[in-house]
Amino acid sequence: IMDEFALFKGHRYATVVVDADTQRVLWVGEGRSRVAFRPFFTWLGPEGCAAIESVAMDMNTALDLEVRAQCPQAEVVYDLFHVVAKFGREVIDRVRVDQ
Repeated sequence: IMDEFALFKGHRYATVVVDADTQRVLWVGEGRSRVAFRPFFTWLGPEGCAAIESVAMDMNTALDLEVRAQCPQAEVVYDLFHVVAKFGREVIDRVRVDQ
């Protein structure tokens, strides 16, 4: 499970990686960009990256792109909250405008 969270009020963030099976925190890094997140994959190494089967995350494009680049075999699963929120923002709002 990968997610970002605010460190302070404003725009400073950190990213956390949690093992879904053991619920252990594996890694925490400052930032939410691809560059900020890349050290996690360096820490894992090629064998660790190859062992990842799936990743649950919100719809953060930077995390998504980096996971797909580093672990192309991993299935990316978006959390339901963000899928429904995106649907509401993009589809339902568009229907309202059209009507």
